[in-house]
Amino acid sequence: MSIMKYLKNRVILRKVSFTLGIIFIYLLGTHLTVSKDVYVIKQLNELSVIGSMLGADYTQLSIFTLGLAPWMSTMILWRGLSIFKRLELDKKSQKKINGWQMRFIFILAVIQALTFVLLNMRGKEHSLLEIITLSSVLVTGVFVLMFLVSMNTAYGIGGFTIIIIVGIVRTITKRFVTYFFNGTPFDIYKLLLCIYLFFVILILITLDRAERRIEVNRLMINNAFQDKSYLSIRLNTSGGMSIMYTFTILMLPQYLFQLLNYTFPEQILFQQLIDMFRLTNVSGVTIYSIVLFFLTIGFSFLNIDPEDIAKTLRNSGDYISGLRPGKETKEYLHQIILRLSFVNAITLTLFAGVPLYIGVFDKSFSEILTLPGSVMLLVGLTLSIYDQLSVLTIKKNYHSLF
Repeated sequence: MSIMKYLKNRVILRKVSFTLGIIFIYLLGTHLTVSKDVYVIKQLNELSVIGSMLGADYTQLSIFTLGLAPWMSTMILWRGLSIFKRLELDKKSQKKINGWQMRFIFILAVIQALTFVLLNMRGKEHSLLEIITLSSVLVTGVFVLMFLVSMNTAYGIGGFTIIIIVGIVRTITKRFVTYFFNGTPFDIYKLLLCIYLFFVILILITLDRAERRIEVNRLMINNAFQDKSYLSIRLNTSGGMSIMYTFTILMLPQYLFQLLNYTFPEQILFQQLIDMFRLTNVSGVTIYSIVLFFLTIGFSFLNIDPEDIAKTLRNSGDYISGLRPGKETKEYLHQIILRLSFVNAITLTLFAGVPLYIGVFDKSFSEILTLPGSVMLLVGLTLSIYDQLSVLTIKKNYHSLF
C-alpha cells in the first residue's frame, strides 16, 4: 500500500501524528542537558552504541540519558523470575505486579544514574547534594519516558519501539557520517560495508516474511475453503526483540561493575570484569553471540507457544492431519518451531557476531562494525511497525453489508 493510501486513513493519520508528537518531546528532552561535561563519552564510548538501542543517549547528561534501559532490564529480570513456578507470579494481581516492577525499575535507574553521575564527576570537586540532584533528574527522566511510551502505546504507533528506532537512527546517522565523510577517499572497505549491510537488510526482510504453513482441518469451515486453512509460523519468530534484549543483558553487568570500580578503585577485579563484557574483546563478543543465539530461540517459543496453539486447536475441534489433538500436536509444533528458530538464531548470530570479531582484531573498525547489529534491530522493529499499519488498514478492505 502506498504512503498516500496510509495517510488517507484517518485512524492511521491520527496515530502517526500523535507518535510524531511523542518523538518531538523525546528529541527535545535529549537536548535538555543537565551537564555539559563530555567525560562520559570518553569513559563509556562503547555503551553509547548499545544505549542507543534502548532509547538512551550516553553522549551527554540529559533528561533522557538513561532512556528505557532500566525498564528493559526489569522486563528481562521479570521474565526470568516468571519461569520459576513456585513464585506463582501468574496468580498475582496486575496491580501488585506493576508495583513490584516499578520498584525494580527504580532500583536499576538509581544504579545507572549514580554510575553516570559519579563517572562524570571523577577527579572534580562535587558535593553530595549535586550528586543526588543530578541522579534524581536522570531517574525522573526514565519515568517520564515510560509515561510517554505508555501514551504512545495507547494512542500512537509502535509503542516503546518508536523510541528505540529514533535512537538507532540517530546513532547510525552519526557513525555513517563520521566513517564515510572523514576526509578519506571511498575505498574497498567502505564498499564492502555497504554491500554487507544491503545483504543483511535483504536477508532479514526475507526471513521476516518467510513462513512455514501447516494445513489445519477446521470443522466450522466450508469444504470449498479447506485448502486455504492453515497455521502460519514465520521463520523469524523472534523479530528484533532478541537483539535488543541481548544488548540489555550485556549492559546490566557493566553498570554494576562500573559503579563498583568507581567505589573500589584499588580492586583490579572490577576493571577486568568490565573488560570481559566489552565488545572490543573476544570474551565480550563471544558472550554477546551466545546470548543472542539462545535468546533468539527463547523468544521464538515465547512469541509462538506450541502448547497454547495445541490447546486452542483441541478446544475448537480443529486438528492437523495425521496428528492427535493435544500432546502429539504440541510436540509436532515444538519441533517445527525449534528448527525454524535454530536457523534464525544461526543467521542472526553470524550476521551480528562475525563483524564484531573482525573489529576485535582490527581496532580501527571496531566502532563501525557494530552497525550490522544496529541495522538488524532497526529492520526488525520497522517491519513490526509496518505490520501494525497493515492491520489498521484491513478495515478498509471490507465494505458494509447495508
